[in-house]
Amino acid sequence: MRTFVFALMVLGWWLGALFGPVVDVQAQDVPVEQVAQLQIDLWPEFDRPAMLVIYRITLRPETPLPVRLSLRLPQRAGRPNAVATASSPDAMLVNAPYEYVPATGSPWAWVHVTLNQPYAQVEYYDPALEKQGNQRAFTYTWPGDVGADQVVVQLQQPWNATDLEVQPPLDPLGVTDVGLQLYEKNFGPLSAGQTLTLEIRYSKPDDVLTMQYLESVQQQQQPVGAPGAAPAAPPAATEAPPDTLGLLSQVFIGLGVVALGVAGWFWWQGRSRVKVSRRKPKPASAKGKAARYCPACGAKVLPGARFCHRCGTPLP
Repeated sequence: MRTFVFALMVLGWWLGALFGPVVDVQAQDVPVEQVAQLQIDLWPEFDRPAMLVIYRITLRPETPLPVRLSLRLPQRAGRPNAVATASSPDAMLVNAPYEYVPATGSPWAWVHVTLNQPYAQVEYYDPALEKQGNQRAFTYTWPGDVGADQVVVQLQQPWNATDLEVQPPLDPLGVTDVGLQLYEKNFGPLSAGQTLTLEIRYSKPDDVLTMQYLESVQQQQQPVGAPGAAPAAPPAATEAPPDTLGLLSQVFIGLGVVALGVAGWFWWQGRSRVKVSRRKPKPASAKGKAARYCPACGAKVLPGARFCHRCGTPLP
């Protein structure tokens, strides 16, 4: 019995120690150096008086998962507003674990994201949008943290904005049914370390945010999500499903816990049986007749019974 219990305890400890750390190491030690596509969306004064920057990143098909994606964000922006992943750009987004590390003596902060799916989306608000009367100005810089086979920049003109200028120029993409002009440009491939800077200027006579205007239009003219509606805010992220390797680790750790539990049960049963077998028989009754007791559990036996009514043990 002692040998069996010891073997189960060793098995549980070994499974937990062996498979627990392996998944974390695999998820953290594989960096992304090149992606298939990087789309950079710039939405000035969308739902905050700042520049909403959205990175839409599609990994290469041959990229093994899980991987670590490391991007730099301006420290003035603080933590990212959203970090999510999905199976494709059109699929539902789910929250992705990440680590936020401000760099000492640098205007940048690192965001390390663990990806279990081939599509990632990172969003942040940059408060560096300059406002002087009706004039707006913003300088955006892609720091070149990863290489991309294709880099696309899309700019959404704020509501009631005019005289928009971008350097380098972007091409008009179209106008939504609520009057928002979209601009886009395909910059082709960019290698890791290659930066991209855009200078944006426009005029706006008020401080009404684009989202405020869109909500009023949707309430008056059309239901939310109607075809042709202006781009809406990114879908809310849900809880991420456990990845396969993580689930495997949890299963093995669970088996170890179960093994320890079984070992403890056998140990307890052994102690209980020893205690029962050592019970002393009760004395004879006052009438002079010897009372019968079960040799296993010590319960008083009913007259004429052949089996113990409590534990079922055959009686002598």
